[in-house]
Amino acid sequence: MDPEPRYCLYLDVCCLNRPFDDQTQPRIRLEAEAVLLILARVTAGEWIWLSSEVVDLEVARAPDLERRRRVELLIRRLVMTLEQIRQNGLEALARELGPVGMVRFLQQFENGAGDYTSERQQWLSDEDVLAVVEGIRARRRAGEAADEAAGDS
Repeated sequence: MDPEPRYCLYLDVCCLNRPFDDQTQPRIRLEAEAVLLILARVTAGEWIWLSSEVVDLEVARAPDLERRRRVELLIRRLVMTLEQIRQNGLEALARELGPVGMVRFLQQFENGAGDYTSERQQWLSDEDVLAVVEGIRARRRAGEAADEAAGDS
């Protein structure tokens, strides 16, 4: 007998937010329960949830910070996007093989492209020192905000 088929599902951001909506409304409560049942099957490995960078982008733009944090946590627990899989793979390669070993491993599968030294002149030529410093400060502020938000969870 064949095993039960593994369904691949795409839940948009409205679905992912439904469990955090006003549960006093019967329709919303019913829809939230349906979403939670689906997510339980995904968590159990019975079904596969397909995500996308569009989902990540929409969630990141949500104005309600608490809701955004909850949905981001939910997504992280469900599945990784292809970019997250790539990032985790690169981190594992670097950790296990070291930085040079990671690069040599990747060179077996990728020829590389372009000439970064030449290409960077196109997008950095208008940058002055003050713009670079401000860019560094903005990245630091964003990192501190992310660390602060992670500490609140």
